[in-house]
This record gives sequence, C-alpha cells and structure tokens, in this order.
Amino acid sequence: MGAAHVTRHPGADATHVPFSLALARLAQLADRQLSVVLQAEGLRVEDWRVLDHLARSGKSTMSELAEAALVSGATVTRAVDKLTSLGLAHRTAGVHDRRTVHVNLSTRGAKLHATLSIAVEEAETGALHAFANDPTLQAALSRRSSGSAGATR
Repeated sequence: MGAAHVTRHPGADATHVPFSLALARLAQLADRQLSVVLQAEGLRVEDWRVLDHLARSGKSTMSELAEAALVSGATVTRAVDKLTSLGLAHRTAGVHDRRTVHVNLSTRGAKLHATLSIAVEEAETGALHAFANDPTLQAALSRRSSGSAGATR
C-alpha cells in the first residue's frame, strides 16, 4: 500500500491552528503541568479544582462544585470522595433539603491548599510560558486578537 495523499486547499497554511484548538492545547498543557505537581499528594487535576473552589468560595453544593470545576456530577462525586477520604473536606446534608449535599474544606484541606497553591501557580505560569514560546499557537492568538480570524478560516 502506498502512502496516503493529503490534498490541501489552495492557500492553506499547514501551520494554521484554529483559536479554539490553541486554547484547548493551552488547557491540556496546564493540566499536564498541574498533574506533575499534584501527583505527590495523590490528587488529580479535578480534585485540585474542587479543593481550590472550596478554598476560595467556602461551603458549596455538589452541583456548584461540578460547575466550578468544569466536570460532570460523577467526576465531582469521585473528587469529593477522595478529598473526604484524605481528610481534606467534609460533607453535610442540607438543612432544608436533606438530598442536597454541602461540602466544606477541612483545616487540613485549607493547609494543603495553601501549600500547593504556590506550586500550582508556578506550573500554570510554566504552561503560559510554553504557550507564549510556541509560534503556531501565538499566531492563532494574534489572528484572533487582531480580528482577522474570519479571514483565515
């Protein structure tokens, strides 16, 4: 079998990356950087997002956590299960509706958040620097910010 032939549209730029793909790559790069930092504590990026939201916002419902962490209900349940099993958070039933579950950060969770926040910020900064040094991704950002995104579709 011969190699597949790829037909390019006339004037197409092989280095052109759509803006949405550039953003997805930045998010993926940040998640990889965060994973390295969080691995030592046995946490995943999703666990960190929940922990971080609790540290910044206080008591939250499971639905609020899922929305804030950009995860599904099942994923937030796994994250809260892990955080409670590690003693980083506590669950309580709602006062007016016992079906509603509220989650609070524990003292231990607050301490871990304070400790990890610095390393997480450094990892995020590293991801931004890597993004800033990638000419293809920077071109996508430049096209979008200059308003020429429609012209390059």
